[in-house]
Amino acid sequence: MKIILNFSNTGQILTGLSRYSLSLLKALNNLNPNLNITAFINKLAIKHLPNNLKNINLLFTSKFISPDFNFKGHILRLFWTNYLNLKEKNAIIFNPSQLEGVLIKNKSNKIITVVHDLIPLIFKRGKQYYYFKYFFPKVIKNSEKIIAVSNFTKYELINYYKISEDKIHVIYNGISKIFKNFNLPRQPFILYVGRFEKLKNIEGLIKAYILLIKKYKLNYSLVLVGNGHIDETLIERSIKNKIKILKNVSDKELVNLYNTASLFIFPSLYEGFGFPPLEAMACGCPVIVSNVASLPEVCGDAAYYVDPYDVESTADGMYKILTDKALRENLIKNGLERVKQFSWEKTAREILKVIESLL
Repeated sequence: MKIILNFSNTGQILTGLSRYSLSLLKALNNLNPNLNITAFINKLAIKHLPNNLKNINLLFTSKFISPDFNFKGHILRLFWTNYLNLKEKNAIIFNPSQLEGVLIKNKSNKIITVVHDLIPLIFKRGKQYYYFKYFFPKVIKNSEKIIAVSNFTKYELINYYKISEDKIHVIYNGISKIFKNFNLPRQPFILYVGRFEKLKNIEGLIKAYILLIKKYKLNYSLVLVGNGHIDETLIERSIKNKIKILKNVSDKELVNLYNTASLFIFPSLYEGFGFPPLEAMACGCPVIVSNVASLPEVCGDAAYYVDPYDVESTADGMYKILTDKALRENLIKNGLERVKQFSWEKTAREILKVIESLL
């Protein structure tokens, strides 16, 4: 059987899902598996491709089949995925996210679907809620194998869709090698990286930071890196100059921020996996995360945990790490060890095992 990687979720603008596909594509190519692998990728993503893709046959989709075009792009990707499944025969088709869903079964093909989270279903978010509620059960039924990016996501799938546990394989994401510790001098700022949205608990973080400044009188600024909307009325005029909002940050700038921050904080209310805490750990930055969802599973003993619904808990956690040298050094040491467990090569090898089990 031929193997097809449906990486149409890439585009000119890199998202978490497109980074997943591109990282996996590079890792699979480097493994040089003795398999007939074809990858479909968006024309707009050409500039993000490495130069040495010699072991995977690349074909390109229309530029419009891309998350760059928001809802229209998502719909076109769904149509494309089903067209691909009907067009190809005797193939194993790997779909790298839950949004590339096979709704029409082709009995000659075998489908692998990766599930990153169930946020639209659980929190009834927008148009995707209806996809997860009414169409995604069909996607699950039509998939021979489901890959979940964490045990947390696996049990969410079992809970909401009553899937057999044997059908699901937990394969963790990898961390890019660009994130490394350069032993740069730490500067007096606290760093957050992620989308600016309700589930990321930006409001709670800003309130906790204000409490930290007022209660403990620490002279640290807060740097928020990401895209989306922040309600700046939450920021009191007296500390407005202490909070910086950075958007469209390059990878090089991000690595530098991780390497110079005194503390990284990620008080998210829900994560299917959670890349930023591991990226910060790889750069030698002590990390605070929420004690909910997948974060304790992913971060292990390498993070300090706070209750994201308790502003005082979050403020106290920041104070402890910023003032307790032994605690901070222990978190840094554990973090650098923890990230060794996450590599794209390891992810690719485990995905290849799933693919080979269907041959």
